[in-house]
Parts: sequence; C-alpha cells; structure tokens
Amino acid sequence: MVRDALTTKPAGQPDKAPGRSWSAAVTRAVAFADITGSNSLYQSLGDLRAMSFITRCLVAMEEQVYQHRGNVIKTVGEEMLVVFPDANTGAAGVIAMQQRVEHFAADACVALSLRVGLHAGPVIEEQGDVFGDSVNIAARLVKLASPGQILTDAGSLAAMRATLRRRARALDRRRVKGKSNEIEVVELGWRRRPGDPFTTAQAAVREGGGRAARLLG
Repeated sequence: MVRDALTTKPAGQPDKAPGRSWSAAVTRAVAFADITGSNSLYQSLGDLRAMSFITRCLVAMEEQVYQHRGNVIKTVGEEMLVVFPDANTGAAGVIAMQQRVEHFAADACVALSLRVGLHAGPVIEEQGDVFGDSVNIAARLVKLASPGQILTDAGSLAAMRATLRRRARALDRRRVKGKSNEIEVVELGWRRRPGDPFTTAQAAVREGGGRAARLLG
C-alpha cells in the first residue's frame, strides 16, 4: 500500500517558507507503482533472498521509466513514485513497467505483480519532488487498483492517443479527497501476447472481470 511518505504532505502541497516563491505548475503524468506479493516472498524465501528479488524488480521498473523519458521521484520499500512528460509517455511507460514485471516474475518464478495509479495534470516540481492535486489523485487510484492493474481517470485518458484509448474501459465513479466532483475511474489494459515485444501498439483490451466487477458492484 502506498505510504503517506510518498506524497509527503497531507494535501499534496509543499511547506512554503515565508517570502519563498514556488515554480509555476506544469502538466505531467504522475504514477504510483506498488509491487504486490512481497509479504509472501519474505515468508517463503527469507529476508535476504526476497530483498534481492524485490531490488531486481525495482531496477527493471526503473529501466522502463527512463526508457519512456520519465523520472523516478522516490522509492519507499516496494513503492515507486514516477513522473512522465505527458499522458502518452506516462501510459506507455506504466504499460511497459507492467509487462516487464510480469516477464521478470515469470523468469524468476516468483509471485510478484504490480498495481499502478496514473493521472495526468498540473504539478509543482520543486527540489526533485512533485506536489499538487495530481499527486493525490494518482495515490488514490493506486489504492483502488488490484495487483496487475493500471487505473487512470477519464480526463487523463482523453489526453492519450487513440491506440492507448482503445485499451481502456470505464469502471466506476469515485470521490477523491479534496475534490468536489467525482472522477471516472478507467482501467488501462496492458497485457501482451506471448512473444510480442514490450509495446503499446496492440489491439484493445478484452472485456474481463476481476477488480472491475468489484468496483462496479
């Protein structure tokens, strides 16, 4: 679960010293990525071996972030906060992260998976950190996500190219702390056929159940 330390401030705002000005807000895609299954791994393999697998998994995730022009803001335990230049690179980046973690887990024979919350919107970038409502929304989305799922919102989806929009399906409407209006929660499909490269240029995700049915129920 995403810890409060990742967002650092209750309302997603930095501490402002008297007389200090902050940078103007810029639009970015913010993603929280949370590795799941680590508790069972620690119990079955022991601390050292489990930590080795988790570290390798995080490194694999970071590689995909940088390949998609993103930046890792911070990592706390098995949780990572990343920022991409826009909604398209953000979606492509988190899809690649999901695919890479699935591939890593299969090769290593470990039951690890990833859940992701992604939101594109204005943020304040300050001293290597990010603040604002967009961070809060992404943090809320990852808490709603199930293992192996990417959740975003309708507004972020609208800013993505058609090949990415075809992967998505609406799930539910949820209220986010600090926002007067509900947001429409959307699942972004990412699974690829065996043998396919790590790419986003694939057909639309098939309708399925799982977490989607629980959100709608």
